[in-house]
Amino acid sequence: MTNHDHSERARACVREYVEQNWDLIHSWLEGSGTLEDVSAELILSEVERYNFDGKPDLRGIAGPIIDKIFREAPGGKIAARRYLAECIASGHGVPEELEQLWRELLLNKPIEKSSKESCTKRGPKYKNGRRDLLIWLLMKVLQANFDISKRSNDAREDDPDFPDSAIEIIRDELSKVDPEIGKISLKRLHNAAQEFASNYEWFTN
Repeated sequence: MTNHDHSERARACVREYVEQNWDLIHSWLEGSGTLEDVSAELILSEVERYNFDGKPDLRGIAGPIIDKIFREAPGGKIAARRYLAECIASGHGVPEELEQLWRELLLNKPIEKSSKESCTKRGPKYKNGRRDLLIWLLMKVLQANFDISKRSNDAREDDPDFPDSAIEIIRDELSKVDPEIGKISLKRLHNAAQEFASNYEWFTN
């Protein structure tokens, strides 16, 4: 199979994903895109990995890992409140490993170990967190399944002799949902997604 074949199959995959999940993607991109909000949702998805038969299980090293994420990651306090509220509402109660954290939250004590005020900014650098996460996830899927490059050399972006890169395919297909994405250079989109991944290594590694 040629590189062009890989690229065409990758594009078909993303196109199908976008068509089948149009409303979901649109809602996601239109939602809050601050790093704190996006991080909170990432944290909750990470914590769900420690649920067994619908019950939280933070025994062993899982407890300290989750406690550390809640305390140190941007959006950790938001995620901790939501997670613990869900534990209580489900009838399972607060996991023993997070009881100290829960007491601190009840007393409205700061749980963060470092101040990250910039994470709540809504300027251009921060409001696109949801977009950057979605692009990063799609790039991972395409690289894993279709063996295509993340991004082509600038001089080759419009050269038909070279197959489309992952970021080019993703930009083309997502721009159908959000035309603004199509106006952004491939280099800028790629770098933004990579920066997002480096800021959230606990999730993206």
